[in-house]
Amino acid sequence: NELAILDTSYNSFTGEIDSNFKNAPNIEYMHLSNNCFGGNFPHDICELGRLKILILSNLDSGESCRSFFWENTIFDSFDGFGTKSKLSGSIPPCVYELPEISEIYLRGNTLPGSLSNNIGSKLKILDTSYNRINGKIPKWFLSSQIVKLDLSHNRLSGNLDHANGIKYNSDTQEIYLQSNYVSGMIPSSFANILNINILDGNLFECDYKSELPIHDPRSNTYICASTNYTSDIIALIICIFIVILLGLWLIGWPYYKKDPKICAVVNELKLWYN
Repeated sequence: NELAILDTSYNSFTGEIDSNFKNAPNIEYMHLSNNCFGGNFPHDICELGRLKILILSNLDSGESCRSFFWENTIFDSFDGFGTKSKLSGSIPPCVYELPEISEIYLRGNTLPGSLSNNIGSKLKILDTSYNRINGKIPKWFLSSQIVKLDLSHNRLSGNLDHANGIKYNSDTQEIYLQSNYVSGMIPSSFANILNINILDGNLFECDYKSELPIHDPRSNTYICASTNYTSDIIALIICIFIVILLGLWLIGWPYYKKDPKICAVVNELKLWYN
């Protein structure tokens, strides 16, 4: 019951994380990153009302459990790898609402989940990059309370309208949203933030380059797009499908026209059209 610090990081621990945290209610610092854990992500973490710093990054991809794809081949200079263990389950939204939490690091677990509608009043740093979190970004996650926000490489969608009018400290604020499905207008409050990466992999609308965050790595090469990301993608898929069908029809017509049943259908269509 007196345990306040739990740090098993950078080891080779396997198996499922014991989620019986009710026996350690006083934990304030938890660091389990870079191991070889499997099984479900522990939802009982939300019972740790005194937790201040949570570091659960790369839970199943520590160095000892990595299997490199190109090892001992001519491509071994590439660092792609798989893992021998596999984490499952989802990231519970309640973790963002813990009353004492100030820092959360959940990077690199490739887990699904969603963001909560509220955040703990002391949360300052949040890194959930390289997961499969979906849904829209709630307004509290774009508040100036969180000085470092990294939601990159997920499946988040919607727009950033909640950030309009918020006064960020451009020198200390950090916002990373690249490689999601975010669209819409870019808030003017992002314009001068020094540490920002939101353009790459998203589809924002803008009329002029001056509307882009000047310190974003893609600000000089980004091509502005539509606010309606989903509609554009659907329209593109439909066009490609029509082109494929037309191509198959043109290629196969010399053979189809020999079939009397197909010819009869074509003639009926011609009569109907006329």
